[in-house]
Amino acid sequence: MQYVGLDVHKHKVYGVIMTEQGKIIKEGLFPNKKESYLAFLKGTRDKWIRWVLIQCIHIHIKYDTHLTQFYYHISHRRGKKIAIVATASKFPRVIDWILKNKEPFNPSGLSRTGSSSIYL
Repeated sequence: MQYVGLDVHKHKVYGVIMTEQGKIIKEGLFPNKKESYLAFLKGTRDKWIRWVLIQCIHIHIKYDTHLTQFYYHISHRRGKKIAIVATASKFPRVIDWILKNKEPFNPSGLSRTGSSSIYL
């Protein structure tokens, strides 16, 4: 298993990828931009990132949010397994939206300006 640690500041991010034993695989300082995050994480085990997102969604669907509504909408049509994966793939886009607009998470899916973030 690998662990990812990110120390996020306004313009720069310090990132570290480590093994369970504490051996540093990759570390670096990069600009606080989406492309930089993707470049830093490239080469890490995507299956672990996917697993973490799926586990987060299993916990998240217990609460009434727009992601939960999205999950139930898909699960009625396609089944629970596909709905979990679809919601897990939507989760990073919601996180990106929150970080980009510097807004707190709004469970209803609407931003303060009234625009909907549910269809990211």
